[in-house]
Amino acid sequence: GKVDRIHLDPNTQTALVIDYKTGKPFRDWDRGSENEQRKAWEYKNQLIFYKLLLENSRTFGDKYQVRQGKIEFIEPFKDQNIALTLEITNHDLEQTKQLIEIIYRKITTLDFPDTTKYGNDFAATQLFINDLLDGHI
Repeated sequence: GKVDRIHLDPNTQTALVIDYKTGKPFRDWDRGSENEQRKAWEYKNQLIFYKLLLENSRTFGDKYQVRQGKIEFIEPFKDQNIALTLEITNHDLEQTKQLIEIIYRKITTLDFPDTTKYGNDFAATQLFINDLLDGHI
């Protein structure tokens, strides 16, 4: 996808990345059904990736820092729009960079791990990612 909106603040040299979503909104990053937790995790990663793209771009990289990302659900919920703001931490950023590097290396070396021991649910996805990050696979 592409960034839906970027709010630039030249006074603080910060940028807020905003992505619009349709579909059923949710109100919390860390609670809800398994499907909502998976979606929240995907949205968080999307915002972190946008931070990486912006801060490493020729246009914005040396001028702005992305500290937050926001998901705005554009279909109203009880006559109100819902927005979730994410404070992007250094830990989130470093973990995402590390995961990108690991996956890139696995693809370029054709090292595709056997995933049959992992299930298809969100917990299994998290276990797989942790195993990648910990060097177990």
